Amino acid sequence: MSYIPILVEENAGIYRHCEPVSVGIPLPKGLLSGGSMLRLQDWDGNDCPLQTASLAFWPDGSSKWVLLDFQASVEAYQTLELRLVVETETPRLNNPKSILIEQSLDVLKIDTQAACFFLNHKVFSPFERVVIRGQDVLSASGNEIVLTDDAGKTYDPVIENIVLETEGDLRTTIKIEGSFQSSGQQAFCDFFSRLSFYVNSALVKLEFTLLNPKAAIHPGGLWDLGDPGSVFFEDLSLSLRVRADWDAPGRSQWQSMPGRTVYPINFNQKAKQGDLFTIYQDSSGGEHWKSLNHVNRDGEVPQRFRGYQVVCNGNVLEEGLRATPIIRIGNGTNSIETTVQHFWQNCPKALEAEQDTLHIRLFPYQFDDAFELQGGEQKTHTIFFEMCPEDGEKMGLEGVHRPLSLRTTPECYADSKALSHFVPENKENKDKYQEFIHAAIEGEQSFFKRREIIDEYGWRNFGELYGDHEAVGHEGPNPLISHYNNQYDGIFGFLNQYLRSGDIEWFILGDELCRHVKDIDIYHTDEDRIEYNRGLFWHTEHYIDAETATHRCFSKKHLPYRNKAFYGGGPSLSHVYSSGLLLHHYMTGSVSSYEAVLELALFVENNIRSEKRLLRKMLRTARKFIAFIKEKTSEKSLVQLNKVYGLDGPGRASGNALAVLLDAYQLTKQNRYLKKAETLIRACVHPNDDIAKKDLLDIENRWMYVVFFQSLGKYLDIKTEHQQIDEMWDYSRKCLLHYVDWMVKNEYVYLSKPEKLEYPNGTWGAQELRKCNVFLYAEKYAKESEKRRFIEKARYFYDEGFLSLEEYDREKLTRPIVLVLLNGMMFNYFGAFRKDNFIQSKS
Repeated sequence: MSYIPILVEENAGIYRHCEPVSVGIPLPKGLLSGGSMLRLQDWDGNDCPLQTASLAFWPDGSSKWVLLDFQASVEAYQTLELRLVVETETPRLNNPKSILIEQSLDVLKIDTQAACFFLNHKVFSPFERVVIRGQDVLSASGNEIVLTDDAGKTYDPVIENIVLETEGDLRTTIKIEGSFQSSGQQAFCDFFSRLSFYVNSALVKLEFTLLNPKAAIHPGGLWDLGDPGSVFFEDLSLSLRVRADWDAPGRSQWQSMPGRTVYPINFNQKAKQGDLFTIYQDSSGGEHWKSLNHVNRDGEVPQRFRGYQVVCNGNVLEEGLRATPIIRIGNGTNSIETTVQHFWQNCPKALEAEQDTLHIRLFPYQFDDAFELQGGEQKTHTIFFEMCPEDGEKMGLEGVHRPLSLRTTPECYADSKALSHFVPENKENKDKYQEFIHAAIEGEQSFFKRREIIDEYGWRNFGELYGDHEAVGHEGPNPLISHYNNQYDGIFGFLNQYLRSGDIEWFILGDELCRHVKDIDIYHTDEDRIEYNRGLFWHTEHYIDAETATHRCFSKKHLPYRNKAFYGGGPSLSHVYSSGLLLHHYMTGSVSSYEAVLELALFVENNIRSEKRLLRKMLRTARKFIAFIKEKTSEKSLVQLNKVYGLDGPGRASGNALAVLLDAYQLTKQNRYLKKAETLIRACVHPNDDIAKKDLLDIENRWMYVVFFQSLGKYLDIKTEHQQIDEMWDYSRKCLLHYVDWMVKNEYVYLSKPEKLEYPNGTWGAQELRKCNVFLYAEKYAKESEKRRFIEKARYFYDEGFLSLEEYDREKLTRPIVLVLLNGMMFNYFGAFRKDNFIQSKS
C-alpha cells in the first residue's frame, strides 16, 4: 500500500504530548475522490485519530490540498514520521470521543470531553464559564475584555455574529464578530476573534483581532500617523478570575523562557490580599530599541527602557531583554495557564497576576503613550490557555512559542504536481540560485539579523522585511527606516522554499511576514475611495525614511524631497500580491489568509470597474505635473503614464491584477474571476499588436511589461490544467508568442547599458530572471520548431542575470534576494524535468 510520509519535527528541545497540530498536504490528481478516505498511521500500523478537510480540488473533483488535524507526541529534538494512507473501503477506526456543541438562547457550550466551555451570546468575555470534573474553574464575575480609550472611557466587546467556522471531531473553531461599545452603545472600533477547541484537551487557542474599519482621511494622499480616521486608546486587556477554593492555598507562578526562571505569586484567598505581579515588555530589548522606526504621531519615540521588567508590589525583581512568559494561577483544585505568542516581538505587552485574577494586556496601559490604530488597520494577537486540575496531566504551553514543523518530503510535494514549477532543493550540490537565496536565512546578514538594524519589532512592525536596498548610499547617524510591504511576494518565495528544502527558517519568515501583511499592509475598509478599499499599501518611498507614514508609503514629511503637485497616493494595482497568501492558506488552513486573498481580489475588481474614471484622473494629474516640470516631461510622457499605471496595456498593474484574479479563481472556482481575467487580457494585448509603438525598450518606465506575460503564462497553465483549450486560450497563446518573438529580436541585458538607468544596481540583474521565465512559458506553448530559440534565450538571460548580480549586488540586499527567490525556481524546474530539450546553464 502506498502512502505519503507526514514528518513532525521537534526543534525546540521540548517533549510534546498530544499537541494539537494542523498541516495542509497536497495530493496527486485522482488520489482522493468520492468513496475513498484518508487514514493516519504510525509505523506499527496503528491508526491515529485524524480530522480532514479539503482545501482545493483538481478539475476532476479529487482533492488537491487537504488539511490534516491530529494530536502529536514527539520527543525533544526528534522527528516523528507518520503515514498518510488513502483507502477506498471504509475502515474501522477507534476514534476518540468527539467535541460536542450545544446552543441555547444565551449560551454556546463546547464540550471537549476534558472541559466544558460556555460562551455568552451577547458580550465576549471570552468565557462565561469553564467546567472541569463538574467544578467551575472561573469565578462568576471578573472575566472580561475591556478597551479603555485615551480619555479613560471604557468599552465592552458586544457580539454581533457567531459563526461555527470549523466543526470537527478533533478541532472546532468558532469565529465571533462584534464591536467595542460604551454603556451608551457608542461604537469605538470593531473586533473579531477565533477560538479553537481540541478534543480531550482543556487547551484553547484564541486569536483576537482589533480592527478600525474607518477610512483614513489621508489629506493630499498622505498617510501619516495622527490622521483623523485613527482611533486612540490607552489599554486593551483580557481578564480571567479563578474561582476561589476556600480550603486550599493560592498557587500561582510566572515562568520565563528560555531560561525558565520561576517566580511564585502568593496571595491569601480568604483575605483577598496578596501580590500584584507584572511582567511588562516596554521595547524589543534589541540594541536599537530606541530606533526611529517607533516614532509616534508627534515624531517621538515613547519607549522608556530597554527590554522588560518583572515587578512585584512595586519592587523590580528582574530586568532583562526579551521575555517569553507563561503565567499560571490556581486555587488548589484547578489552574489556568496562559501565554501570548510573540510576546516580546509584539511589544509593548504585559501579563499580570492580581490576587485571584489574570490580566493579559495586549495593549498595556503601562506604555508611555496612547496607542493609535489607523483607519483600515487591524492587529491580531494569539493567546493560549490551558485549564487543568492541579493533579491532572497538562500539555504545557512552552511549545506554542516554537511550534512543531509539519510537512511531507520535498519529493512528495513535487510528485503531487500541485505546485507549479516545483523541484526539490539539492542540498548536496548547491547551484548559484541556492547560494544566492540562502543569504536570507544564513549568516550575519540573514533576514532575521536585518530586523535588528532598524528594530523591526513592535506590534505594527513585527514580521516585516527591512528594505535595506533603499539604504544604499544613505548617510547619517541613524539607519534609514524602510519597510518592504511584501513587494514581489516574499511570502510565496519563503513558503515555497520551505517546501523545497524542509528548512524551518523559511517557514518562520513566510508565516511571520504573512501575519504582518494581513494585519498592517492591507487596507481593511469599505469607506474610502473605491480604488483604495481592500488594497495593499506600497513599500516605503524610495530612498527616504518612512517617518510617520509607517507602512503606508506617503508622508507629509517627504514633501521637501518630492514635487508637491504630484506626490501622494494610496494602494495601487502596481503593488498587489496574493499568491503567498493563497499558499499559506493551503499549507496551514488559515481562514484569514483565505479572506485576505478575496479582499485583494475585491480591490482588483473595484479598480477594473473604475478604470475609465481612473484614467481620466491620471490624465488630469499628469497634465498638472507637466505644468510644473515642463523641462522634464513631454506629451509622450503623458501617454506613457497611462501605459505604466493603467490597465490598457501589458505592465505591472495589469500583470499583478491578472495574477490576483487567477488566485481568487483557484481558491473559489468561481468563474466570474476567470471571466474578469479574460476581459483584462483582451483589454491589454492582442495577437496583432504593433509592439514597436509601445516603447517597451524604455527600461525605466516599461520594463514591467514582462510581469504581465508571466501572469499570462500562469493563465495558460490554469486553462490547460482545466482542459479549457478554447478560443480564449488560443488568443492568449498567440499574444504570448507574438510578444516573445519580439523579445527574442530586441531584448538585451539591462545593465549592459547602465547609462539608460537612473540607479544601475543589482535589482536589474534579478529582473533578468523574469525574461527567462517568459521565454520558458513561450517554450511550453510554442511549436516544436520554435522551442530551441526560446530555451536558448531563457538560459542566456538566466546566466546574465546572475553575472549582473555578482557585479552589482555583492551585499545580497533584500529586494534582489526576493526577486531571485521568486523568479529563479522556474529555470531550475526546467533543468530538472525537461532535460530532453533543455540546454543546461553555464553554471
